[in-house]
Amino acid sequence: MSTAPVSEPKVLANELAEYLDQRQQRRRLLPLAMVVGLLAGGYTTLFCWLIGVADGLRTVMIESFQQVPFGWLLTILWVVSSATLAVWLTQRYAPEAAGSGIPHIEAVLHRLRDLRWQRIISVKLIGGVLALGSGLVLGREGPSVQIGGAVGRCCCNASQRATRASDLNCGWSRSRSCVRF
Repeated sequence: MSTAPVSEPKVLANELAEYLDQRQQRRRLLPLAMVVGLLAGGYTTLFCWLIGVADGLRTVMIESFQQVPFGWLLTILWVVSSATLAVWLTQRYAPEAAGSGIPHIEAVLHRLRDLRWQRIISVKLIGGVLALGSGLVLGREGPSVQIGGAVGRCCCNASQRATRASDLNCGWSRSRSCVRF
């Protein structure tokens, strides 16, 4: 039984061509990944800062309402209306923004769901700050991952270089590492 000799120069040439192609892809994606990382980090920083401001305002408001007769009623009214507005915004404009955000991003990466980045960013920032400012509990990491993914998708849509699906996934799914973790 004889086997045909494998043409080593041809195999090496194919390997070298594949390596050079992957290297060129990485060079093309590096500037996009840097922009995604900076913007995702910026939006996440803004989100965390706004949460701190909203929490401080809630504390000041509760303290000032204690000086007013029936101030406790004003506090309850404020908390309920803020939470209700946050829920309404989420249900009306971006139901996928409800909750952590990590399962949604994973479903998008597996092409099971769409990512409407404009709505995600707006609703996560406004609704999340309203919800946390009203006293509801929400982690910061999950929304940060979802905001980072939405920012990454925005950058990939704006870039004319990232045209293949694998380039898009590589460009914006890696923004997870740029946010809170």
